[in-house]
Amino acid sequence: MKSNISHIYVGKRRYENALYVALVAPVEQSGYAGGQARAGFLLKKYLLQRDEIYFQSIKIPNRFYQILGKGFISWFFSRISFYVEFIGILTHRSHPGIFHFFSPCTLKGLAEKSLLAFIARMSGALTLLNLRNDPQVFINSLSPSVRQIAKRFITSFSYVICQSDSLKKYMISNIGLCHDRVFIIYNGIELKDIKITDHEIYDRYTKFRLIYVGRICHRKGLDVLVDAVSMFYKNHGKLFEVDIIGPIQELTYYKNLINRANALKVIDKLNFKGPIFGKEKDVILRQAALLVLPSRTEGFPNVLLEAMQFGIPAVVSDVGGTKDIAKISKVGISVVKPDNPAGICNQIAKLNNRETYLNASRGVQEAVKVFDIRIQTKRLCEIYKYISNNRQK
Repeated sequence: MKSNISHIYVGKRRYENALYVALVAPVEQSGYAGGQARAGFLLKKYLLQRDEIYFQSIKIPNRFYQILGKGFISWFFSRISFYVEFIGILTHRSHPGIFHFFSPCTLKGLAEKSLLAFIARMSGALTLLNLRNDPQVFINSLSPSVRQIAKRFITSFSYVICQSDSLKKYMISNIGLCHDRVFIIYNGIELKDIKITDHEIYDRYTKFRLIYVGRICHRKGLDVLVDAVSMFYKNHGKLFEVDIIGPIQELTYYKNLINRANALKVIDKLNFKGPIFGKEKDVILRQAALLVLPSRTEGFPNVLLEAMQFGIPAVVSDVGGTKDIAKISKVGISVVKPDNPAGICNQIAKLNNRETYLNASRGVQEAVKVFDIRIQTKRLCEIYKYISNNRQK
C-alpha cells in the first residue's frame, strides 16, 4: 500500500502526491489540556500549512482536564465520538498511510494505542508511537511479567518517536528496538517577539524571584524546591519569593507540602497562584529571575522553553529531555540529580553575579530558537517521507 495520494482538493487547495497522515492526539487549545494537548495543537496547526502533507487530526479526549472542565458524561461521549471518527477515517476508501499516535506512559494508554495501531496496520498503514513522557520510571516499576507486556506494546508499532537522546538510547538498549526504528523530535514552541532589555534583566537579578510551573503532585517534586529555599536561607541568609503556577493534582501531597513549608518557616514566601494561562502567565514569567523544575520524572517540559523565550535561566532535574535542552543551550540551564535540594542551592549560588546572570539570560533566549515549532514540524515531515519511502522500497 502507498502512503500518499495522487491528488486531492480541500476547498480551493490542491494537494499533489501528498503523504496522507493522521495525527491521533489530544489537540485542545493551548492552556486548557496540558503538555500533550499543547504539542498536539501546535503540530496540527503547522502540519496543516505544509503542502507535502495531507493531514487529518483525530482528537483524543483528555480525561483529567475534561473532567475538571466539562464533566465525566461529556468526556465519555467525546471518547465514543473519538473511536467512531477513528474507524470512519480508517474504513474510508482513501485512508491515511501513516497513523501518528500520541501516548502517555501508562499501561492503559499504551494498551489502547497498541490496539488502535493494530487495527490501522491491518489496513496496511504504518504506525508511529510518540511517547509524551519518559517511560523509564513507569516501566521499571512494573512486575517482570507486566514489564514484558508493556515492552510488547511499544515494539508493536512500526516506528517510535522520542523526545530526548536518553530516551532513544533506552528504547534501543532496554526495549529492544532497532536503531533505524527510533527517531528524536523535540517539542516545538511558537516563538514570540519578546524584547528584554539589560535593565530588565538586572532588575530581575536584584529581586530574584523564583518561579515553578507545573502540577502540584509528588512526581513534580515541589517539596524539593521548598527544601532548597529553606536550605539556601540557612546557608546564605537570603529567602526567595517563589511564584507557584499550576493546579493541585494530589490534595494530600499539597497538604503535606503546606505543613512542610510551615515547619521550615518559608510558607510566607510561597505564592500559590493556581493555573494561569496566556498573557497573565506571560506577565509573571517576565518578572521571574529563575525557573526551578525539580521533577522526579518528566517528558520534555514545554514550560522550560516558554521561560527561555523570556531569558529566564533554569535549574532542572536530570530527567526526560532536560539534559538535551541544557546541552543545546550551553549556558543558563543547570541540571541536577532528582531529589537534590543541595544541588539546587549550589546552582542558584553560581548565578550570584550580575554579569554571569546576564550571560545566562541572553544564552537561553538565543538557544530557544532551535525549538521553533516550524523547525520541528519540518523534521517530522522528513521522518514521514523517510518511513514512507522505506516501505515503498
